[in-house]
Amino acid sequence: MIVDKMKYELAMANARMSRKDLYEKGIARGTLTNIYRGKDLLPKTVGAIALALGVRAEDIVKVP
Repeated sequence: MIVDKMKYELAMANARMSRKDLYEKGIARGTLTNIYRGKDLLPKTVGAIALALGVRAEDIVKVP
């Protein structure tokens, strides 16, 4: 699954969180970097990011 950078950043803004906050919630720094590189993430990983941000996974992924 590819995370849409704009949707992801909007979710971060709405949650008033930074990348550091996500890291502190257990999201690996490499995973956060992979979002910006447009790399494919496992559904479980996208779910963890969404949970940390308080949104649904479909709210942050790219839709083909």
